[in-house]
Amino acid sequence: MKSYQYADAVFTIEGALSVEDNDLFTQPWRIDYKRKELFPYLNDEFQGGACPGVRICFTSDCTELAIEILEMHERDTGFHDVMMIDLVVNKKYIETVLINAGVKCYEFKKMEAGPKNIELWLDQAFPVKFKKILINDEAFMKKTEVKSKRWVIYGSSITHSVRAKSPSSIWPGLVALEKNLHLTNLGFGGQCILDPIIGNEMSDLEADLFTLKLGANIFTGRLHERSFEPCAIGLIEAIRKNHKTTPVVLVSPIIFPEYEELKGASLLCIMDIRHILQKLAEKYKRLGDENIHYFDGRVLMDTDSLRYMPDKVHPDGEGQYIMARHFIDNILNKIT
Repeated sequence: MKSYQYADAVFTIEGALSVEDNDLFTQPWRIDYKRKELFPYLNDEFQGGACPGVRICFTSDCTELAIEILEMHERDTGFHDVMMIDLVVNKKYIETVLINAGVKCYEFKKMEAGPKNIELWLDQAFPVKFKKILINDEAFMKKTEVKSKRWVIYGSSITHSVRAKSPSSIWPGLVALEKNLHLTNLGFGGQCILDPIIGNEMSDLEADLFTLKLGANIFTGRLHERSFEPCAIGLIEAIRKNHKTTPVVLVSPIIFPEYEELKGASLLCIMDIRHILQKLAEKYKRLGDENIHYFDGRVLMDTDSLRYMPDKVHPDGEGQYIMARHFIDNILNKIT
């Protein structure tokens, strides 16, 4: 088999904000890795270095395909302790390979003949360092031209989706695959604190749609009744510097039974957060911005969905499919 590295420029890494590439490995990052120090709490390898929605993309007629992994990080995620990579061909899930410590080269078995658009979806819970992509000698490989509309989503662990069964079955991934959207997933477990630098990063991205799924990480006190709305405004204003009319969808938390009406250290309950975001969208519309939309997060997961949320907070593997379906039906189809 012949091999290609990132520097050969025959494949791309989509869904990452930067790519660390050197003589030893290639690693996607969902932050600017060269400026990691400016991303406090997001700059470790299991936040900015984890790969929800990140995928290696190329077009090929290969019948043999493998990836060489540099190393396997040991981590007890609480959900899965084996790294996974999904093979997606022409937007359809094909198979999952499990990455184990001590093994370096992994082959995808279910490769059909003929030209096809190939995506290798990387593990949502782990950093991935790889060395090369291998295909059979007589096959070609070239970059896939991106024609899809670009969707950028920012959120908490619910968007990060580490509980999904495999990388392409995170709920934003399911939405993107069904609706043919180019996904950039900026979900950070426990760290959706409306960091200004994330607003700046989003503003610099190409995008046809922004989703800001806000509120789940702030009611414990890391933002409070005085700072939450101004920070949300700052996030929107940062995006608007380069995206004057791109739709921005504000989504409040999904059902959160224990804190719907119980105020946390932020002096806000979840109902307060929903009210603030709804009123904020109304303010923007009064000021002439018709492309700011608000949706109550309970249209994604409500009390009827609690059986898919074992901890009453996070959707499980089946819940990812429920949430994706609800996002498409109750939000995406109403703004496109």
